[in-house]
Amino acid sequence: MSALMKVARVNKLFTPIIVRSASDSVKYPKITTHYTIHPRDNDERWKGVNMERFIDEVDVVIVGGGPAGMSAAIRAKQLAAEQQKEIRVCVVEKAAEVGGHILSGAVVDPVSINELFPNWKEMGAPLNTPVTKDTFSYLTDAGRISIPIFKGWPMDNHGNYVVRLGHLVKWLGEQAEALGVEIYPGCAAAEVLFHKDGSVKGVATNDVGIAKDGSPKDTFARGMELHAKTTIFAEGCRGHLTKQIMRQFNLNEGSQHQTYGIGLKEVWEIQPEKHQPGLVEHTIGWPLDKLTYGGSFLYHLNEPTPTIAVGFVVGLDYQNPWLSPFQEFQRFKTHPKVREVFEGANRIAYGARAINEGGFQSLPSKLTFPGGCLVGCSAGFLNVPKIKGSHYAMKSGMLAAESALESIMGEKQETTGYEPKSYPDKIKNSFIWKDLYKVRNVRPSFHNPLGLYGGMMLSGISIFLGGREPWTLKHAGLDNQSLKLASQCPQIVYPKPDNKISFDLLSSVALTGTNHEGDQPAHLTLHSDRTPIDHNWALYEGPEQRFCPAGVYEYVPNDEGGNMKLQINAQNCIHCKTCDIKDPKQNINWVVPEGGGGPAYNAYAQEASNIVLFLSDDQDLYLHGMKPMHQTQRLIGTRGATLTNAFTTSPLCCPSRASLLSGMYAHNHRTFNNSASGGCNGMLDCLELFKTVLNILKHFIQSRSITGMHWRKHIEPEALPVLLQRKGYETFFAGKYLNEYKGKEVPPGWNEFYGLHGNSRYYNYTLRENAHNKTYGYVYLTDLLRKRALKFINERVNNSKPFFLMLAPPAPHHPFTPAERHQGLFDGITALKTPNFNKVFKDKHWLLANFEKIPNITLDIMDIYFQKRWESLLAVDEMVAAVIKRLDRQDQLENTYIIYTSDNGYHIGQFAQPFDKRQPYETDIRVPLLIRGPQISPGTNVNAVAGLIDLAPTILEWASIPHPARMDGQSLQPFLVNSDVYDAAMDKTYRRSLLIQHHGEGTVDTYNSLCPWGRNDRLYECNWEADCHCQDAWNNTYSCVRHFSYQVNRLYCEFSDRENFVEAYEVDKDIYQMNNNVNEWLPIERGLYSLALANLTRCAGAASCADIILK
Repeated sequence: MSALMKVARVNKLFTPIIVRSASDSVKYPKITTHYTIHPRDNDERWKGVNMERFIDEVDVVIVGGGPAGMSAAIRAKQLAAEQQKEIRVCVVEKAAEVGGHILSGAVVDPVSINELFPNWKEMGAPLNTPVTKDTFSYLTDAGRISIPIFKGWPMDNHGNYVVRLGHLVKWLGEQAEALGVEIYPGCAAAEVLFHKDGSVKGVATNDVGIAKDGSPKDTFARGMELHAKTTIFAEGCRGHLTKQIMRQFNLNEGSQHQTYGIGLKEVWEIQPEKHQPGLVEHTIGWPLDKLTYGGSFLYHLNEPTPTIAVGFVVGLDYQNPWLSPFQEFQRFKTHPKVREVFEGANRIAYGARAINEGGFQSLPSKLTFPGGCLVGCSAGFLNVPKIKGSHYAMKSGMLAAESALESIMGEKQETTGYEPKSYPDKIKNSFIWKDLYKVRNVRPSFHNPLGLYGGMMLSGISIFLGGREPWTLKHAGLDNQSLKLASQCPQIVYPKPDNKISFDLLSSVALTGTNHEGDQPAHLTLHSDRTPIDHNWALYEGPEQRFCPAGVYEYVPNDEGGNMKLQINAQNCIHCKTCDIKDPKQNINWVVPEGGGGPAYNAYAQEASNIVLFLSDDQDLYLHGMKPMHQTQRLIGTRGATLTNAFTTSPLCCPSRASLLSGMYAHNHRTFNNSASGGCNGMLDCLELFKTVLNILKHFIQSRSITGMHWRKHIEPEALPVLLQRKGYETFFAGKYLNEYKGKEVPPGWNEFYGLHGNSRYYNYTLRENAHNKTYGYVYLTDLLRKRALKFINERVNNSKPFFLMLAPPAPHHPFTPAERHQGLFDGITALKTPNFNKVFKDKHWLLANFEKIPNITLDIMDIYFQKRWESLLAVDEMVAAVIKRLDRQDQLENTYIIYTSDNGYHIGQFAQPFDKRQPYETDIRVPLLIRGPQISPGTNVNAVAGLIDLAPTILEWASIPHPARMDGQSLQPFLVNSDVYDAAMDKTYRRSLLIQHHGEGTVDTYNSLCPWGRNDRLYECNWEADCHCQDAWNNTYSCVRHFSYQVNRLYCEFSDRENFVEAYEVDKDIYQMNNNVNEWLPIERGLYSLALANLTRCAGAASCADIILK
């Protein structure tokens, strides 16, 4: 194998999963590929790449477009205008839009905006909710004790406003642009630049177009340099460039270290009778223990819909490594004195951000340095008992701008970079300094043996004295050093979320709108790949997976020996910086990802798109299966995109539908075929389950095949409809669910469910209609499904929630029954006579090679079936048209994504196989795929490979839900929106290796007594009407790789039988797979494809599955 790998690398035919031979490489897999850890200077892949940067010269560069940065920019331009001077002020902001990374829901003191814009009310600043009432309480396990708030105390919010801070910052950005400030959203400042004399020269934005493995992509572009006389750092709490500046200029010398908290926040729409605009509530106590600092806040906003912002803060100096701030937040909402406001409400947003808690003692001893200064939370300006810092951020930005202009327009300085030297004195003479000094002892007072109780007493004294006490308390140790060993702390077992008031982490992250370019190095870099296992896992049971509020860090099995490894799901990151603070060894270093990535907190107000999915049953593409569907092609394909290289990953109903709903290959969701032993029918009634268990025991089926319950227990609860429902979607299903569904309960994730009991029927069928079964006689099923869907759409008229509607009609599955109105419309049509029709090829797998040609009497039956299949599709075509017409009538069409596809293809006579699927050829694995929706241009044609496993990730992207790491598929959205025509065959950079799997269903109990086969032949689907040609067998079990790249279009299959039979085809030259040319391939080619196939059948998650790419 090692020799094969060596030859592969030399010939550059294959990019395998990296496997290292050293034992420590197995134990410590390479995690970090970022150039800040692995420099590019000696990397062969970077030789010859142009590394020159574009340079722009400005007067003032501001890093960060939050309240501090925008106020600094505005004030600088105001002062320049007053002095009739022309200056260039530039703001770089890593969020895709100004305010995009600012959490909604805050109480703002208007003192700073009064100064910046005295007429802000007339200008339309979004401060619409004055505080009307304040409460402060201590929570016990079941009760609530009110604590009085006296006028002038830090908790007094009289005269303040409840706001969506992201909206306020966006408004500030608009005012800045009106004054001539240059704002560059989506540009992440990645590097501080220095003059030769050591003063700050400006910043450089980050490089883009770097692949996940650290190599340059064809889209690589160097960042640009922004040179400035003065650079103002307004990155917010724990800014990654501010960290560098702090070290470079020793700004903290003589100050105490900073200490932090993590603030988690949600926005809810509540019942009108519970809404009190302007109400502000704070609590301390439960659910935290007395030694853990923290508390809650709940603000009622005055908006068109009754809206509240609720949050929870946990000090990051907590000691128990089992503690999860996110879970504590969820527990808080379930308190009997709190939960009432959330009952009957709808959660619409979630986010988290680290906050400074060090206060006065932790302010940098030096706020300026040659070439720049720190403002806002970069400097630590936050009032802990008030939980406020926005007005300090704005004021410090304004003072920094004043000082910067004094320096730039004053006398020449000693260094090339201009230092705003008057800034520290301006801060000390402002209300910022005075306010923070008064409350300097509040936060450190909680470091005492009595914890919360002692802290309340000591901080009460400090507040009562107004900060005049003759002492200044010190903080305890660093936050990252506060954890005790996991073995020394009680393990915290958190309750399961009810998905009404408390929620799981993944569905919460979905509400952040976070998104990153997937193919880039993880921006959560590790100084050492060993530390997570040797230190964090060994001593603290992996605290990263609990302190991260976005599910970025997971410890997963590394091998079968029980060893673990750290997995970083960087796409989930919401830029809170908690990991950079709390990691015990400070091994994690947060650096900026490509600009524009991260959360989209201001996107919540945007209308979510509806999603409609039509899934037909056994509809081929190669045999013109879409030809009867003129309306569908016109209304979806012509008005949207046609994907011409779409495939199922399992050509059989149950595993294919499981893959569609889970986004996973069959070997990961473990639904292998339509049988119960093969993983289907996860929901059986008791009798069926008993029979299945007896059958399994009787035939000694291996335990790994008992997977029907695996789907139900492990996969279905996290499948596509569940994720959409958690996001707030109303979900609807009607039709065939998986295969022969016999459950007596509705599968998770569906608000309305009309599932077909048993296999495909058109008349005389039973539906599971939500809580009960109902039998229908002479009501055509497709028409009933259409009626149910239209009723659902009608009921959404006055419902603000988006919806996911899935319709799975039985057509054109056997028994191919058309509606009466369509019978006979295709009389005279015969089965398509492809070049491989009714021909036996001896170079095929034995199941095909050992049968004779189909006799004429069976061919006549096949012609009838071909006609009836087309006729059965006419009702489906009408259903599609009716749904689209209804969406249009309800003004929902333009905001709805619509997908039409099938679970697998079909053959009729090809290779002398009468009628079925289950074979690895184009007739069976290709499916129609049409998509229309927002941003998709009419007439778009895409021939990039699309698997049904890609639909779930694509739909999740439409719904602004992060792609779960467990999903094997990839989002198709980039191909749908980037151009009207995407031709993968002409793209030298494109490549895709898609896995096709089938597990044969033949067993000793599935032979047909009417056919001349015995039990031991273990054949399946040997129908007498098909001349006893068997469609499946126990060893019709194969895995194939469908390989596309520049000028390459291949199919390679390996069968799991005694012969280890192999088939391979050059599909672009042999579209009907009539020539198995595997013996013509070079041994190295066969070896590489075999290796790729072995890796594909073991891959798990898009990250690992996408890495297995044949050149």
